[in-house]
Amino acid sequence: MSDRVPMIDRMGGQMGNMAPQKPGRFRSLFFFMACLTCAASGLGLFGVVSDIIFSPFDLIIFSYLMLFGLILLALDAPYYHPSIEGFKLNTYKFCLFLTRFIGRAITYFFLGCMLMGNLWDNSIAPFISFIIWGIFMAASVYSMIYGATLTRKLNKFRAILKQRNQPASSICPASGLSMTKFGELALATCGVTFTQEELGFVANALSQSIKADDIISQREFEYWMTDTTPVLI
Repeated sequence: MSDRVPMIDRMGGQMGNMAPQKPGRFRSLFFFMACLTCAASGLGLFGVVSDIIFSPFDLIIFSYLMLFGLILLALDAPYYHPSIEGFKLNTYKFCLFLTRFIGRAITYFFLGCMLMGNLWDNSIAPFISFIIWGIFMAASVYSMIYGATLTRKLNKFRAILKQRNQPASSICPASGLSMTKFGELALATCGVTFTQEELGFVANALSQSIKADDIISQREFEYWMTDTTPVLI
């Protein structure tokens, strides 16, 4: 099976008759980090409520972190269910930063510091809290570097297309450009290679609407070509 992250999974659309596909390495990493967030916040909640006298503020903080973990868990769940897909749809509407590598890097940095700090302050597995913090920091740095690398590749491709002075409509037909053709064009034009999973994230970044396909419309392609704002992935 392809390791591509399908548009329907990323965009929160209806599954229809599509068969589930094996998640790629990044989706697997994101799902693991979501599980770790839930586990660490659950450990904190258990440690707080098990005390005879506990601070309600600590209970609120760990409950908040648990909620964040559940949001990430639903967003990156490798399972398909109408309720989960509907939740993903709302996440793409209101928490779009969670769908970007750089946004996730900032999120993991925040979660790692919050979890370690509160587990340490409450004397709940202080040694484990440092391990958890290290995992989150590694995931944050990795996501930031990879997101920046993928962003540079995409911007390099756009810069070379602009140098050719071709109308966007002559590159992207009225019916749109599939991500497979987009990847082939990038390779043929400037030698930039995108994996199938990377093309999924690129499609997510270039799309201006929530939809269940892997087609970049002509309007979206023209906007990407003319907009001066760098597309962050």
